[in-house]
Amino acid sequence: MVIDALTERVRELMDFLKDDQAKDESVSIEGLEKGKQLLKNHFFEETSSHNKRDQDDPEKDNTKGHSKSHSDMIDEEEVDPNNVDLMLILEGMAVENNGTMHENSVFPHLACKSGLPLLLLPSYGRQKEKFCEMGNRLAIVPYKIQRSIVRQKSRDVIKKAVNIFNTRTCLKWLPYTRALSKQVGHNHYVEFQDRYGCYSYVGYEAARPQIIGMSEPECMNVGTAAHEMLHAAGLVHEHTRSDRDEYVRLIKENLGGNINNINMRKADTYDLNPYDYESIMQYSLKEGSINRKQIIEFLDKDLEFLAGTGAGEGLDFYDIKDVIVNCQCAAYCKDPPKCVNGGFVNHDCVCYCPRGYTGNTCETVITDDDCGGMVDVPPGEDVFVISPGYPASYPLGKICRWDRGISDSVLNPQAPVGWVIRMTVEELRLPANGWNRCYHWLEIQYNLPGQTGIKRCGDMNGDQWTGSKDSPNFMTLTFDSKYVQDRPARKGFRLKFNAIPRKINCKRSTLGWEYASTTSVTVSNRNCQRWKDSSPHGHSFTASLGDQGNYCRNPDREPNGPWCLTTDPAKRWEYCDIQKCGKY
Repeated sequence: MVIDALTERVRELMDFLKDDQAKDESVSIEGLEKGKQLLKNHFFEETSSHNKRDQDDPEKDNTKGHSKSHSDMIDEEEVDPNNVDLMLILEGMAVENNGTMHENSVFPHLACKSGLPLLLLPSYGRQKEKFCEMGNRLAIVPYKIQRSIVRQKSRDVIKKAVNIFNTRTCLKWLPYTRALSKQVGHNHYVEFQDRYGCYSYVGYEAARPQIIGMSEPECMNVGTAAHEMLHAAGLVHEHTRSDRDEYVRLIKENLGGNINNINMRKADTYDLNPYDYESIMQYSLKEGSINRKQIIEFLDKDLEFLAGTGAGEGLDFYDIKDVIVNCQCAAYCKDPPKCVNGGFVNHDCVCYCPRGYTGNTCETVITDDDCGGMVDVPPGEDVFVISPGYPASYPLGKICRWDRGISDSVLNPQAPVGWVIRMTVEELRLPANGWNRCYHWLEIQYNLPGQTGIKRCGDMNGDQWTGSKDSPNFMTLTFDSKYVQDRPARKGFRLKFNAIPRKINCKRSTLGWEYASTTSVTVSNRNCQRWKDSSPHGHSFTASLGDQGNYCRNPDREPNGPWCLTTDPAKRWEYCDIQKCGKY
């Protein structure tokens, strides 16, 4: 087997050197050096297989000719990390018994992490040009895969990442040709190269080629490729957003000098979407640690399983939305639909819906016909949701979603503006195994409509969840007794929902960009000028804020929060005294 593997590596090298494109001496020398490294890597990897990416290993057939049931796969002590569908199900799963929460430990397998660090190269200049702003409105990134990347599997990984961009966004990654360079109006291209580390510049760089470093095999997985491609498209790390302190805490003692590294340093960002824990641009919890301990702590620890997973698909829902918005993919749509339930108009001028929703405007929840649906929660009233058949045991084979449109059995109660949705578990009895994995579960999406929710089973009483600050009147529940149908059902659940008042005249974030209340005086008690007026102070905000009266706002994200133009001719503008909200 060792000889066969070595022969295969030599064959790869010979195919590379025989490539009729490898004509100049520098390429041949590079090829010889590559050959030396291939042989070295072969013997090194035989003794250090723990450093290899799971995605780079050959697929293993552990079934030996007969398929396993879903329950058998869940019952295995060592879950196959190459089974992405199963890994996605197990992520965020926890079992509660006797008031104690027991989490399973599979979630790190999906995180975008590699044997080498994910690096961001420093870029200079205040305004970075983006590929989607070049070439006569054509959102195109010409690219090459350098011959230094010799494994077909590695090339396939890059092409899978390319396909995600090309099918789900308007930012098209196309193989570089002279004809393409004429079409886009420039001769620039990005080149994937086998170099130490996984890295990219942010946005367009004048150097040609613009390099994306993808060390082979350590960086060769779809998530890492998509991560670096987003950098090249102009996106920075999620955990370096200017509002990160509202969502995460960096653990300095585990970062050491890396705390000031460009990969961890807070950036001055203009963020159009809420902070996304699940983004492929979010580092995993230990990425960059000097002592293998956690370097990032989510303020909502229940959601730490999401860190950098990209929803297991390379780009998660909000990564795709970021590209669509940043590249203005839908700017030229005529009469675009008005998407609801967190959906957005994509490059095809149709609504791109969160998981569990369908319809022309994402208005329909995906659920079994005899359960689920939309639940309204009026202030001052308690609304109850029960599993099918409760208090008797529920039927197997069910996926129930409660909302206006969700897949797999989701409950999406909504509270009116100014209120926060709260769910209390009065009783929950769902089966689990000894590895703290659920046979049947309740997925609770209280965070964002497009994010994966936590999954719970076991015996629960009295646990509570509220809508997040970025989605306060949203909560979706999905009950699943379909994935495993050869384990007995239990009693199910009874859940209570109510709406609790939310502090309105306050800012949720440090910048207060989302503030929409009615304060109309400044810190020095000056009255605010109406946004639609140009006197006593002219300004450029009439179009965007003309209907906002004379209320304090922060349209340009001033660092100290909402402000307004004043009615005092001697004082153009001033900050307003807006306190930060508490939990609600």
